Formats: sequence, C-alpha cells, structure tokens
Amino acid sequence: MIAENATQFVGSMSGESRDIVMGFDFGTSASKVVLQDPSTRRAFAIPFDAVKQGVLSYLLPTSVDVAPAGRIRLGGSGMHTADLKIRLMDAASTKNAVALHRARALCAAYIALAIRCARLWFLQHHVDAYGQLRLKWWLNLGVPTSSYDDKTTLSAFEIVARAAWRLSVDDGEIVEAAASACIRKSESTSFDSGLPPEQINVYPEVAAEISGYAKSDTRQKGLHLLVDVGASTLDCSTFIIYDNGAENAYAFLQVSVEKSGVYFLHRHRIAGIAEYVRAKVDPFDQVSPIPEHCSDLLPSEAVLASIDELFRETAAGPIRHVVMETKKCRAPAEAQFRLERPAPIPVFICGGGSKLGLYRDLIAGTEKQLRNSGVRMGPYRVIPLVKPEALAADTIADADYHRLAVAYGLSFHYFDLSRVTPPSHIEDQEPSRKVKEVSEIVSKDQV
Repeated sequence: MIAENATQFVGSMSGESRDIVMGFDFGTSASKVVLQDPSTRRAFAIPFDAVKQGVLSYLLPTSVDVAPAGRIRLGGSGMHTADLKIRLMDAASTKNAVALHRARALCAAYIALAIRCARLWFLQHHVDAYGQLRLKWWLNLGVPTSSYDDKTTLSAFEIVARAAWRLSVDDGEIVEAAASACIRKSESTSFDSGLPPEQINVYPEVAAEISGYAKSDTRQKGLHLLVDVGASTLDCSTFIIYDNGAENAYAFLQVSVEKSGVYFLHRHRIAGIAEYVRAKVDPFDQVSPIPEHCSDLLPSEAVLASIDELFRETAAGPIRHVVMETKKCRAPAEAQFRLERPAPIPVFICGGGSKLGLYRDLIAGTEKQLRNSGVRMGPYRVIPLVKPEALAADTIADADYHRLAVAYGLSFHYFDLSRVTPPSHIEDQEPSRKVKEVSEIVSKDQV
C-alpha cells in the first residue's frame, strides 16, 4: 500500500539516487503533468482519468471542491470552485491582499493534490525500472509569459509552488486552514518546502511550449509568432530564438493575454443570441401574440454570423497589435519585415481551442488584414509542434500533442531550459539597424 503523499517506492534501500523532474502545466481550465528522467530523457505523461479517451485522459480540470469542514478535494460534494488560475492572476494584478491570499491557498491545495496523483501514479507503474532507486524530485511550474515581467504575479506563483509541494508531502487530507497557514509560511525565505530551493522553479509557459521545437534540427533562429488558444485566454507573443553560446535562448518582444478563449467565445455567443431573442419578443408581454413557431424566435444565419464576426474582430485586434508593434519598434530589422521579398513568419498555433475553425480563421485573417492595409511583412507559415519520441503517451495522437507541449517542456531540468529574456529587458530597435545587431539587443548580460 502506497501512501497518497509518498515520494519514494516502498522498501527502496538503494543509496543510488535518480532525478525525476515534474513539469506542471497549470492551465486555466485543465492542468497537465509530465514526469521526466533526465538521465535517460524518458518522459511520462500522467493520465488523470483512465476512463476518458486520447488526450482527454491527461487533462485534470482546474477546480476543487471545498467541503463545509474545509477539506479540499479534486472532486466531491462540497462547494465547487473553478477559475483558480484566473483568480490568482486577477488578485495579484489588483493587489487585493485578502483575495490574493485565498487564491494562493486554493491554488496551492489544488496543485498539491495533483502532485500527489502524479507521484502516486509513477510509484505504482514504474516500480520495476525505478523501485530500487532513491528518487530526487524537481518541480517546474509554468507561469504566463506576461507575468514574467510582473514581480507581484511571479512571486505569487513562486509562493504557490513552494507551498504546494509542502502540502503534497504532509500527512493526511488537505484542508483550507492548513493551505492558508502554509501560504503564510512560504512567504519567508527560510520556509522548508520539503525540497531544496533550487529544485522548485517557475518558467514561462510559452518558452516551455516550443522547447521541443527549439531543441530540434528543424528549428530556425530569428522571429516567431505564437498564438495559444486556451479555455479562458488567448495568448499571443512574438519572440526571437537566438544562440547564447552553446544553447538556444528566447527573447520575448511583445506579449498579449486577453480573455478571448473558448469559454468567453461560448459566453459571447449565448449572450448574443439571448439579446436577439429579447429584442424580438418581450417574454413578459402578456398582450401581444407570440410567434407561431419556436423557430420564429431563432436568429437567421446572417445574424449568427454577425455574432461570431464581432467576437472574431475583438479577438483578432491584439494579435494584429502584437505583430504591428513588433514591426514598428520591437524588431523592424528582422527579415520578415524587409521591403523586398520579406521572409515568412513562423507561426505556432496551440492550445485546446486552436482546432476551432473560428480561431484558425481569425489568426489567418490577421495576416490578410495587415497585408491588405499596406503593411510590409512576410506571409504566415504555420509550424506544427511534433510529438517527441521520448514522451511515453501512446494514446495521444500526434495532432493533439500541443495540448501537452507545455508540460513536456517543463519536464526538463531547470538548468537545461533555455534562457528567457522578458520584454522589459529588450530595447526597441531603430528601423535602420541591421539584422545581425539583434543578438546585441538580447545578449545574456541583459537577463
């Protein structure tokens, strides 16, 4: 019998240790976890729900149930609390101390429960290969790239990560009071998380997401565009991949995070249809005749298209802005913006919502809109994220790998992850600068 908070195999007596890195993609709607043995480069995606098929079995809903006694579970009959990550980011940005403390406590409890599940799965399924070894755990937690420049939000994620590991190794069930107390203690630099400080780290999600590409033979240096369509947010960023000695490094130029994910598209559509129906018929009017058929209440195809078009235009605005700001002042000397025969712009389209036609269309539409308005730029060239051979997840189709790309990228040793330069550390370029001077702007001395 393996305890739910166990970190080692039962009866492991060997003095030989083995590092296991846990890459934790803390998503707004669902989280994903990948464990990696850096010595062999073998990686294991954690199936949280064996009943579901394909990639869905690897998605853990980002929500908890809080029972009346304060007991926190991943699923139960208590008060359901979702939007954990959004609550944390909102509270950090508004600097609401009370809301921030509770958001951190709930996030730490959720992540701790997920960590327990991931460790327990590994201890149950890999005893043959690792049962005689003493495991040395590492935790890398993903953070939004936009938060990498925000000290308050970044600190909130760091505190949550330390508290989560502590809670995951403590005995018994996790209750809100214990999570709250753990958060207070984790604010101190002397806090004992259960792991050495260097073994718990936070790292930008986007940088982790494309780490497989950056480490591959197909990667190219220079400017890239990434659009990640999540449940709640639509993240867009431009970045440069460059050589920093013997390793790849990323310099993020322009970043946008907007609440234009699939959940908000769904809400927009429902609100738009409801508004149309209310404008056509007053449900409280007891005098006027009602429509002959229910179908008479429904919007026409043209009205439905206009509802989607309104959302599409709103969501596309930040993407156009990111590209334009990159061209105007962040990296105007890149080959993708030269006047004669500009090079294609490599584009990654990721996230659970990226398969929806509306998002694919709006992303492609931003290129057409910019070029039709006279902007000199290269065409988009969409690059798929290729599933690594080292990732043990046979039930995941290659086309669905992008859902696990962040967790996989985070499963490398922190010192093996590419160096990241946040936008605030990069000066604007003069349009007259040459392409070769980009490396000076994003040199390692500015990190």
